Amino acid sequence: MVYRRLGSGKISILEINKTISVASALRRQTIAEAVTQHLEIFNKKVHFSFLLFLLSMVLPIFINAWSLLGFMGFLLGWIGLISGKLLIGLPWISNILYLVSLLATRIKLKNRIKISSIAIIFGLLAIGIREIPENEGGNTMTVYVGLGWLVWMASFIYLLKDQVKEYKELNVG
Repeated sequence: MVYRRLGSGKISILEINKTISVASALRRQTIAEAVTQHLEIFNKKVHFSFLLFLLSMVLPIFINAWSLLGFMGFLLGWIGLISGKLLIGLPWISNILYLVSLLATRIKLKNRIKISSIAIIFGLLAIGIREIPENEGGNTMTVYVGLGWLVWMASFIYLLKDQVKEYKELNVG
């Protein structure tokens, strides 16, 4: 057996490996507990809202642009902010506000309700989008909000409804 001298005692490499294994197992257990707690938040409070949000990611956002799915808008909407097109940029920010309101459970419920309300207002601005770029050549196509947008907004509204209901229950009792 290989020993290393540390101070006045001897420590075997085997003991060090056991300690590392136990630490790894504890870390894995902690990660698993964190994931489980995270899923419990979805199951108890807002899972339906999040399911609607996920569904909106695979539905077309606009009529006349059937190939533009929600996840594409989610990934590319920030370009509206950079290009100065607020009708595209602000609805994209509503995604961030929605996720903050959904996941940041340490924020006071009253503030999460305000964040959800702002997300809905910003999301409604997408109604004003009438043209989107068709290709790199500068051509645009005329569009109107579609099914993906409706489901997306429904997820925001359901989250707000759920938060208001929870707020009323906490303040009544």
